Amino acid sequence: MLPLYGMFETTTYTLRTEISGTPIGNLTYGVLPTQMAAIVERFNVDGIIGNAALRAEVVTLSIPSGGLWIG
Repeated sequence: MLPLYGMFETTTYTLRTEISGTPIGNLTYGVLPTQMAAIVERFNVDGIIGNAALRAEVVTLSIPSGGLWIG
């Protein structure tokens, strides 16, 4: 489920994932529905991180620095 879009179904893939060399575990990836993909592309978004990716790690968001750090 995505806010402002609702429920959808898609094929998913589980892959071992690292961000900047920091392992963050096996994450599930999927393909957004065409309509939703078109919406996020307008905002220059490269991807969406769901809450499952953030459960076991500390996440720091710095708007002034323009960065997001995981781990």
